[in-house]
Amino acid sequence: FAKSVGFENQLDLFWNNGSAFMESAGQHPFHSYTVFNFYLPDFQPNGPIAQNNLVGPEYQIHNTKTSVGYVNAVNNWAFNDELLYTFEANTFPTRPAFKNLLPFARDPDELINKLDILLTHGQMSDDTRDIIKNAIKGFSQNSIGDLQRLKLALYLIMISPDYCVLK
Repeated sequence: FAKSVGFENQLDLFWNNGSAFMESAGQHPFHSYTVFNFYLPDFQPNGPIAQNNLVGPEYQIHNTKTSVGYVNAVNNWAFNDELLYTFEANTFPTRPAFKNLLPFARDPDELINKLDILLTHGQMSDDTRDIIKNAIKGFSQNSIGDLQRLKLALYLIMISPDYCVLK
């Protein structure tokens, strides 16, 4: 998200200890629990997968806590402008640089096309595209509406299967 959207900080200090993302998503860059990454290769979630003697290692980190935690983290990034922060004294939070994407926000199709390239590598499904377009087309055609349109589009893409699975 930060790399795609851009970010800014008053002091140009981009410190992030990753604890918030670890708490939300159960993952921390470069801190996997095993040599197999964040999950064991033979993990079997309860239900049909285990009943059929199959494995689903990715379900070890995508569970009821982390799935909701991730959606809440994306909400903070998109709507609360809370991207990176640290517990260090005398620092300012790092915020998303929405100004880089605002020129695309007036036209829903142009905005979705730009975000599709940045976030889903041009692989967004037509269904996801239609859902997002319907959700963002009702905002006013002014600077406030443009920002809200951009934030909602970012949020919806980042919680969509197109981003979460295909990224």
